[in-house]
Amino acid sequence: MIYQILKDSIYPCLIELQCDSFLIKNPHIQGSNLFVRMDSFLAAGGFDESILSCTDRDFCIRLFENKNHHWKRLNQHLVHHDARKSGRISDSNSKRKTQGIQRFAMKHQFRMAEEQWDEFLQVTKERFGIELDQLDSHTVTGLSKERGTENPHFEGGIEHYDLTIGVTFSDLGLAEKFVDSLKKIIPKWPHRTRLVACLHKINPSEIDSIFQKANLTTLEIIIYDEKSATELANMGGLGPWFSNEKYRTGVSWGRCVLHRKTLDQIGNDNRPLIWILDEDMQLHLCNSSDPNCKGFDAFLQTVWHMEKFGIDVGIGHVIGDPPIHPLFTLRTQMLDLHYSRMMEKSGFLRIKWGLEI
Repeated sequence: MIYQILKDSIYPCLIELQCDSFLIKNPHIQGSNLFVRMDSFLAAGGFDESILSCTDRDFCIRLFENKNHHWKRLNQHLVHHDARKSGRISDSNSKRKTQGIQRFAMKHQFRMAEEQWDEFLQVTKERFGIELDQLDSHTVTGLSKERGTENPHFEGGIEHYDLTIGVTFSDLGLAEKFVDSLKKIIPKWPHRTRLVACLHKINPSEIDSIFQKANLTTLEIIIYDEKSATELANMGGLGPWFSNEKYRTGVSWGRCVLHRKTLDQIGNDNRPLIWILDEDMQLHLCNSSDPNCKGFDAFLQTVWHMEKFGIDVGIGHVIGDPPIHPLFTLRTQMLDLHYSRMMEKSGFLRIKWGLEI
């Protein structure tokens, strides 16, 4: 059950609430006058902490995706909202409002028909003085177009990059599967390729044997055992925290070692491209927002997208358990997956995905 408290009786009574009710503007339902059952709140994913404003609209859109909710307007005035002072989030050209509107549009552009999108832009400009930087109206999902070359999924070329893959091996079975998958990707990369492997409870000779069988002649392989990580930490090469031996455990320790060892190898690269992976990943099965792109094509498309839009760091979706307790990342991953699927189904982008304000 959702209860709405209208701030003032001058607002007309709402008869129906659905996702579309919140796309263009707020129908006077805000976090300060809303009661929601906890199970419904959690089922909708709660508030998106990355948005500095428009959180109520964003939440209600997800809330009313469930059409079985019942809601009721309360006639009592339980909230007094003083909107006279300046410095509010909704002030015209407010930095926080601009960030919120940008992220809201980025997430929910796929829900809006053309008429709704035009009205959303008009209301945003008139009410808050914000104009969004839109993409070409012909831009398609995946930000790629056919160009009739060897790879039909991309337009334009990719600049020369030296690719370095970083991974930590702790299980020989997973290592064998990883190398087998690597075999299906690496030979297709047009430039220099390198693998930096840090070992945990595995003998370097065992990993050497796996790579010898794989016969990856074009791949430069650098392997670091646990002793080398300890020596680096003892010298202070991993910062003051890991100078203390008792802190050298867990994911943070392993990642820090891998990142530093990888960084040490790329100093002379022409244009270094680093891909940090887990040992249980199957690279040849990776995909992208374009359902026609799989494996190497998906990876190539991702690099092309990052190159075109000046993205320095890309974080991929991972199918399966995250490296830390799932409660810490499940909500974020599910919301990312949800909106990624919406982008795939819509077939277009109106503004850049992931743009920061």
